Amino acid sequence: MHQPVLQWWARPLRFSLALGILITIGGALPRATNPQNNEPPLTVRVKGLGAERTVTMGAPFELKLDGKTHLVTLELLPTRRLCVPDACFEYPSQFTFEFDPSGGSNTWTLSGNDLTVIVQSNPVSIPFNEFAQSLADSLAEIGDGTVEWKQAPPLSVSGLNIEGRRMIIPWGEMEFRNNVYALLTRKKGKQAKTFIMLQEVCDHDEETSQEMLDCLELLVESLTPGD
Repeated sequence: MHQPVLQWWARPLRFSLALGILITIGGALPRATNPQNNEPPLTVRVKGLGAERTVTMGAPFELKLDGKTHLVTLELLPTRRLCVPDACFEYPSQFTFEFDPSGGSNTWTLSGNDLTVIVQSNPVSIPFNEFAQSLADSLAEIGDGTVEWKQAPPLSVSGLNIEGRRMIIPWGEMEFRNNVYALLTRKKGKQAKTFIMLQEVCDHDEETSQEMLDCLELLVESLTPGD
């Protein structure tokens, strides 16, 4: 069986700009400021509409079309839509994106501050219990060697059969928390090709992160069968 990607927490964070933008026609042009110690604003290059230019995301700029001057604002959409085998769903735009086609499986890794979403698609169906146990065993080797199994928050989506399990693996003063969902291709034997994992590492007594709660809500609202 193909091993799931586990070492997401060791990877450097990278930011990639969303492909989707909103263009709005606005009123007066405000000054774009960057107070000291604030994160510098995003900038984008505008091509194909007159002279090429670099503008600040979220700050209106002048654009001349057909002899008329408009004030235009580029705004980053709050979510992006990812389609994987068997399903599509939205995730926060600020999450970093990685794709790994190695090892015979396709793996997408979407990383936030406190949460990482991993989607793995395999060429053949795998029993869910086998996949979940392999993931738990691998994490247990990194952690304290024990696994606590719980029921994952349910995902009910028309057109999809979804099975979920939650595992908690102690790791010193911290613990791995993983909600693992299988998009079942066979209800009998509970087999799937595509698995969605929501993972966070936190202190034992720490509450579930808001990022995890928000992402779960977004997944419930946006998950659909593949386009």
